[in-house]
Amino acid sequence: MKSRLFILTVLSLLIMAAAVSADVKIRTKVTTNILGAGATETRRTEYFRKDRTYSESLSEPVSGLMSKMNKPSQKVITVTRLDKGVIWSLNETDKAYIETPLDTIKARLRENNFKKVKSPLLGTSTEPEDYKWRITISKILEPTRIGWADCTGIVAKAIGVNKNDDNDKVLITYEQWFVEDFPGKAVFKDYQETVKKVLASENFAEQRQIAGMLGVLGSDFEALFDSVKAFEGLSVKLDFKVEKSTLFGFTEAQYDKGLADPNNQQLMRIDNLIGGKPAKTANGMFESFSISSSVSNIEEAGLDSAFYEIPPDYTLKP
Repeated sequence: MKSRLFILTVLSLLIMAAAVSADVKIRTKVTTNILGAGATETRRTEYFRKDRTYSESLSEPVSGLMSKMNKPSQKVITVTRLDKGVIWSLNETDKAYIETPLDTIKARLRENNFKKVKSPLLGTSTEPEDYKWRITISKILEPTRIGWADCTGIVAKAIGVNKNDDNDKVLITYEQWFVEDFPGKAVFKDYQETVKKVLASENFAEQRQIAGMLGVLGSDFEALFDSVKAFEGLSVKLDFKVEKSTLFGFTEAQYDKGLADPNNQQLMRIDNLIGGKPAKTANGMFESFSISSSVSNIEEAGLDSAFYEIPPDYTLKP
């Protein structure tokens, strides 16, 4: 699970880095919500040059179980050097760094191709093939104002019904918007080709941010997969949500009945940890997972090349 998230994070950084000139600064806010764990907010500032990136992000829990643990905000610094074929993960506290060869990322891409990994989105007891899906896709090709930019985009909805249990339903909503006119546009395609070459992948567009998660949902989502590939430009807004009719594998009636049973200590512990049964969405379901990201600012920035180097007082961790 951690390795898959690491790959998705690295690819997200590489793909966002396609929007560069000399140096470009991009600020992004990402909110992730997981049933049982709560919501986490990440504010990320990234600096890009044609063959390198510097990313600094600060994540903190804002609701749910994680927010009750009183853990400090987590700061992550990553430097990606396409010219050197490495990724450096920096630890400011220990003044140390970890080096990961890009060849390692390429090997993982070849191994799973984002379509052979067990999906975490539908829960642990079911897989995408357990559902019969009805998917609708709308392409918005007329310029639409999204935040600060005129964008084109895609809006999709997938409804799944468990083939063995009509009470188990899933609703997946997906919305992504792209801008074609942004600072650094002139070198966008050049860098895109560089990333293709470095990753030795012919499916660069498929790896765009959340597309990796769409991939693990299986062949029923190929049409949506292909629709996302067709868009060019920089992804400036993304909303992806999974809703279920069940809670931790229980129907709502089963969940309520279980809580009323004093012998059902396990369910009571779960309910206590998550702060009680969550409210239903506007669709009358329970949110299982969601991720929302938006780019708030893009600007050019002239930086010294040393900015993308390891600080001299840092040591390499084996």
